Amino acid sequence: MHRLLWLLLLPATAQAQLPFQLLVTPVTGLTLPGLHSYAKAQHDHYWLLTGGRTDGLHSMFPNSAFPFEEQNHHFVVIDTQTWTYYSSPLHHLPEVQRFSLATTNQQFVQDGNKLYVVGGYGFDSVGNVKKTFPVLNVITVDSLIAEVVSGGTNTAAYVRHVTDTFFAVTGGRLEKLDSVFLLIGGQYFAGQYTKLSSELFTQRYTNAVCRFQLDENENGITLKNVFCTTDSVLLHRRDLNSCGWMTDDGQQAVAAYGGVFRYDADLPYQWPIYVRTDSLWVDTAFEQQFSQYTCPVFCLYDSLTGNRYTVFLAGISLYDYDELSESKLLDTFVPFINDGSVLIHHADGSTEELVIGGLFPERGLANAEFFANPQVSRFANGVIRLHELNEPTLLGYAFGGINATAGNFGFTYASNTVWRIWLIPGSYSAAGGLTGPTHVFVAGDELWVILPPNQQTLVALYDLHGRRIMQRMAIGERLNLGLKSLPSGIYVLRLEGSGGSQAYRIARMH
Repeated sequence: MHRLLWLLLLPATAQAQLPFQLLVTPVTGLTLPGLHSYAKAQHDHYWLLTGGRTDGLHSMFPNSAFPFEEQNHHFVVIDTQTWTYYSSPLHHLPEVQRFSLATTNQQFVQDGNKLYVVGGYGFDSVGNVKKTFPVLNVITVDSLIAEVVSGGTNTAAYVRHVTDTFFAVTGGRLEKLDSVFLLIGGQYFAGQYTKLSSELFTQRYTNAVCRFQLDENENGITLKNVFCTTDSVLLHRRDLNSCGWMTDDGQQAVAAYGGVFRYDADLPYQWPIYVRTDSLWVDTAFEQQFSQYTCPVFCLYDSLTGNRYTVFLAGISLYDYDELSESKLLDTFVPFINDGSVLIHHADGSTEELVIGGLFPERGLANAEFFANPQVSRFANGVIRLHELNEPTLLGYAFGGINATAGNFGFTYASNTVWRIWLIPGSYSAAGGLTGPTHVFVAGDELWVILPPNQQTLVALYDLHGRRIMQRMAIGERLNLGLKSLPSGIYVLRLEGSGGSQAYRIARMH
């Protein structure tokens, strides 16, 4: 089955300074549930999801914000080979696990075969209230996936938990370096969410980055070695982004970006935070313009140049990009966007931001997550080894999130779209042309040929009987040679230029 219908290239504004090109392609024909603000883990070709919500952006009114019926009350397992899914209701779990794992905006991190899920905001049957749960759940990923896929109901056998007020956090980020967990930002929130009256809720930002460790044995889970760095100005953040990062000297660390809300206005923070197990620092010399709310994020590291590239996929942003005027637009309503962006952390310590205008055909991916391709080489903290990518590579996927029909004040909904995220290596000139080798990229019904600039190339496609199907003369172009009308079979793509010729064998299968 061919699932590819959409393919978008980075515009030349970003290509001028990037050593790679990104392609995004949707997996089509899916019947997955729409979901956002979930916790996730991966094992082989399966994804495990828990928590999150099935509605759109939350209401600002107390009687309609975060309704219980729109919480995700199931473990969801997605098979990425068939794009089918399995689910198991959380009511098979003990009550504290059942309600805490159905919350939204949990902090989570996967370490090997364990998924650690902290806190989250949602409904609690005790007292009939909405609150932030003081619970850490630890899930054995492969066993729980197997239980859900088999249709079994003994999911409780693969979930353990511990209760401590330290874990009563929502909207932060959880990362892990070596044996140390990093709980970054977030808040405690209890009561009805509303903009109308603060008397209906209790809210406390953590204003902190907390490091902690766990003792895990057959008798239970014990919290230990808690150490928090607190700053009520620089660390006053929730609903932020984070990913693995590499320091200037090549050491593994974590970066945190964006987050809300500033004291002086309902606007996001723009200064990145860099965290190690023994220190942290905030880069107040740089202000991030795009994608400050939670969205799919990943980092690539080129050990040859020392440059790091943090990629953000749409979401909610202080700036929007206008493709007609090719300009960045400040929008204090903080809209949903369809742009991507890349922060380039140069080896000399400076940072710059490139926008990928119109990367997606629709606005959204807020509170979606990035799912790494396990075949791509990464460091222990998840950073992709860019210098090892010498050919077009599927980096991973982005799933779900909140989509919107307009940047501001549009209809919002939980998306069920899966986006493939591809990388094509190569260096790009100031005009955006590829100066590296020719790339031929086959994806479903699309055959893309990316040619070096300023070189005249004859592009021709033949069948195995030597009959020419098509022919075109091109100079430094990106050609989309559609395969949809061709019958199944083997074809030969031939490229001829002044420096010689290249031939590629293309398989077309219905």
